[in-house]
Amino acid sequence: MRLVATFNFGDLWYADYTVPFMRRYAERIGADFLELKRFPDQQLYGLVHAWFHVEAIRILAAQSYYKTMLLLDADQVVMPGCPDVFALSGGKIAVVQDMGIPEVNDRFRDWCRSHYDEEPLPGPYFNAGMLVIPLEAARRLTSRLGGPCPSGLLADQHFLNLRIRKHEEIVWLPHELNWLAPQFVEASLRKHVHFVTGHRDLLASFVKRISVP
Repeated sequence: MRLVATFNFGDLWYADYTVPFMRRYAERIGADFLELKRFPDQQLYGLVHAWFHVEAIRILAAQSYYKTMLLLDADQVVMPGCPDVFALSGGKIAVVQDMGIPEVNDRFRDWCRSHYDEEPLPGPYFNAGMLVIPLEAARRLTSRLGGPCPSGLLADQHFLNLRIRKHEEIVWLPHELNWLAPQFVEASLRKHVHFVTGHRDLLASFVKRISVP
C-alpha cells in the first residue's frame, strides 16, 4: 500500500484549503491519506516542530503496512492534473530541486560544519516539502537520523539533504511537482503548488480558480 501524508499541527488555517486537494489526489492514485495532527515523538526534538519530515520517516520505518510514502508540507495544493509521483519515483527516494536554494551553497555548508562537523555533497539541494520515500529506504536511514536537532529555519530539510544525499540514491523530479512561485497564478495553475511563507495569503483566491473534476 501507498501513503500520502501531511502534518497539521494546531489546525493550521491554510490546511482547510490544501488538505481536501491532498485527499482527492490520494484517492485518484489509489493511495491512503493520513493527516497527522500531533507530533508523536516531540521529546526527541525539543520544542522544534520543524523536524516533522524526519519524524515522518521514522513513523514510516516503524510500520510494515505501507511500502512507500509521499510526504507533503501542509501548505501545498496538489493540482487535479498532478501525475502519480510514486510511479515517477521508480521505487527510489524522489525529490525536487529547491527553487530558492537550487545548489549546495556556503550557508548550507557552514550549517553542516557547525552542527554535525560534516561536509555536504556538492550539487543540487532539494526541498523536503515534497518527498517520496520507500519503506526500505526509511529503514536504512533510521540509524542515520539521530540528533542533535538544532532549531532554525529549514533545520530538518538541511539535515535530510546532508544525510539522504550521502547515503541514498535519489530521483530528481521536475520543478512542476513542487512549484514555489504561486504568485505567478497562471503558471501555477498548471503545476503542483507550494505556498511557502509569504504567499499563503494567496491561497483562498487561488483555489477558487481551480477546476475540480
